[in-house]
Amino acid sequence: LNIVSATNQTKDVVVYDVLGQKVLQSQVTNSRLNIGALSSGIYLVQVTENGATSTKKLVVR
Repeated sequence: LNIVSATNQTKDVVVYDVLGQKVLQSQVTNSRLNIGALSSGIYLVQVTENGATSTKKLVVR
């Protein structure tokens, strides 16, 4: 998963499943997050950088 922003600083990334359970948490410095351990399904990805938080939907096939 590529995570790109304008400032490209270190990002705190948390991935939740549809039940709201945390399934993955990581700090990303090179804009790449390995999601190979996730099974197929729909997830929510929460990215925090410089105090700003964004949440996006992720579909893993």
